[in-house]
Amino acid sequence: MKNMKKRILAGLIACMTAYSASGTSTAFLSSATEDKPTVQDLENQKAENDRKIAELKKEIEEAKKDYDSVVSDESAKLDYQNALNEKIILQNQNIGVVVEEMNRIDEDIKENVAGISDVEEQIGTQNVLIDENMELYKKRLRASYMSGGDNLAAVLSGSSNFEDILMKFEIISRVADHDKKLVTKLNEQLVKLKELEENLQNRQEKLSGDLEDAAAKKEELNEKLEILNADYDATSEELSKLDGEKTALSSHITESEELIALKEEEQKKMDAAIEEALERIKQESIAESKRVSESLAIAAEESRKAEESKKAEESRRAAAEANREKPVTEVPVQQQEPVTQTPDEPEDEPVVPDTTEAPAADNSSLMFWPVPGFTNRSSDFWDGRNHGAIDVDGLGHEGGIRGAKVYAADNATVTVSMDTGCTHEYSCRCGGGYGNYIILTHDDAVHSTVYAHLQAVFVSAGQRVSKGQLIGLVGTTGSSSGPHLHFEVRTNGVKVDPDSFEYQNEY
Repeated sequence: MKNMKKRILAGLIACMTAYSASGTSTAFLSSATEDKPTVQDLENQKAENDRKIAELKKEIEEAKKDYDSVVSDESAKLDYQNALNEKIILQNQNIGVVVEEMNRIDEDIKENVAGISDVEEQIGTQNVLIDENMELYKKRLRASYMSGGDNLAAVLSGSSNFEDILMKFEIISRVADHDKKLVTKLNEQLVKLKELEENLQNRQEKLSGDLEDAAAKKEELNEKLEILNADYDATSEELSKLDGEKTALSSHITESEELIALKEEEQKKMDAAIEEALERIKQESIAESKRVSESLAIAAEESRKAEESKKAEESRRAAAEANREKPVTEVPVQQQEPVTQTPDEPEDEPVVPDTTEAPAADNSSLMFWPVPGFTNRSSDFWDGRNHGAIDVDGLGHEGGIRGAKVYAADNATVTVSMDTGCTHEYSCRCGGGYGNYIILTHDDAVHSTVYAHLQAVFVSAGQRVSKGQLIGLVGTTGSSSGPHLHFEVRTNGVKVDPDSFEYQNEY
């Protein structure tokens, strides 16, 4: 309804502009100009507010989408950071295991080194014993060698009996055998110690290799841990940025919603001002229609009286002619001249030459063309679709036909006055596609006319209207592709071609 009223006022002001420019100002315009912004100013400001509100709402929708995207991204980043944190914990555990393994290897290496040192000490001691026994053995061999064959003779000569001889040979043999066994045993022990040392050295090499492998594994785990920590830090930084974006978007949405609330509050105030102006214009239009109707009624009554006076004069003359033989002197009846009174020009209705102001309706049988000054047909009765009307547009007129005045084609009663409150333009189904429309049933009870796609409706159902009376303004409501008047003529309820009629003021 509000948008429809906006278009009503826009059309009325477009009509008033030429009238105001001619030097005659309306009470409404002069008051608006002197005391407050004009309705056009309010309309322009309101249109700007509507545009700004639409932009702000679009910004809010986009900001909400961005906010949802940021929240979704933040949730994904948090999940990723939690996963990284779990990996970091596991990686630290793995590093702990490797460190424990390295500590164990270090202990094993220390024990092995101690074992090697002990074996090497034993080998040294063994080598000393071997060397000492070898020296003793060498001395005995050397002594035996030096004595040569005298040894046996010395044994025999020094023995008192055979038993003594056998005992001495036994002693010599045992000493030699002992020395031999001692050296052999020492050598065997030395071989075992060498083998033990070799085993310990091999184990030492293996432990050193294990330690190097564990150190390399620890280094690898540390590198992976550094990567995980870097990813964690980067994710924390991104989360911080996302939190900042969320805050900024939330603040922008709040500010935009507050600004929309302020703009809508301004719209309410302007709607109230426009509503007031619209009601004033409507009341002035109703008053004008009443004045026109009263003026036409007065003119008709004076015409009737003049006709009766004329007939009375003719009858008098006829009677005088018949009674010529008996002339009677009478005071002649003064013939009353018919009075033709032009309805007072309404002070609050602008006069726009050649486009919106209708010529005075006459008493001819021809219908009144509903939009004087506009004759171009954008569609005719037979246009290939079930149109059943003609469409009159503003082709060839600067500024077009939007807001042009629509007049009653004949004396009639308003059968339908449909103010649908249509806020759409260009092809909606309001009013069954007619948008705002009026149906007049003419006084001949045969014809009716339809005026559709109106921007404003100034009459109501049941109201009597006169030929040429203002009833509305041209618009583009309902199923319309642009501003034009959809004009139908119906004969006994059947649509007939409006171009089959002649109109007293079509030009």
